[in-house]
Amino acid sequence: MEPPEPLGPFPGPASFPVPVLGFQTVIVPEDGLHLTEEEKRLLAQEGVTLPGALPLTPAQERLLKKVRRKIRNKQSAQDSRRRKKEYLDGLESRAAACSALNQELREKVQELEKSNGSLLRQLQALIKETATKPAQTGTCVLVLLLSLFLLLLPGSSPFRRGGSGAGLGPTGGPSCGSSRR
Repeated sequence: MEPPEPLGPFPGPASFPVPVLGFQTVIVPEDGLHLTEEEKRLLAQEGVTLPGALPLTPAQERLLKKVRRKIRNKQSAQDSRRRKKEYLDGLESRAAACSALNQELREKVQELEKSNGSLLRQLQALIKETATKPAQTGTCVLVLLLSLFLLLLPGSSPFRRGGSGAGLGPTGGPSCGSSRR
């Protein structure tokens, strides 16, 4: 039977399966147990030393699995903190950009309100100026009365030649059959 390819953290071509608790198989190298510095540190922290020779007892296997799980959890927690920090940094940069845009828009609003107020004052001044000109109003009334007079009394038009109303139609305008020269 050929040994399977190593799947775990053990480099090297020579490995063989070791049953763990009847359900799982852990790949362990033939030439002994290789532990990382982190695994050695955590085992020492637990107060346990594993033999360099194989096979391990079920209790030692459980302890080794526990240590390796702690290492994976630690790495996962570090990755999670790193992702959270990147996310928060992204949020902070977006918040700063939004604040800058908000400030820019506030300044634009103030500028537009100032311009609007100036234009409103100019409009009010023009309205006041045109409303207080009695000569312009009086001139309009005079032109209106003159026009009305010329329409109502066509016979007294100052633009007519001669004194008679000859050649004028019923509306005061020239008639169609007029022979004026």
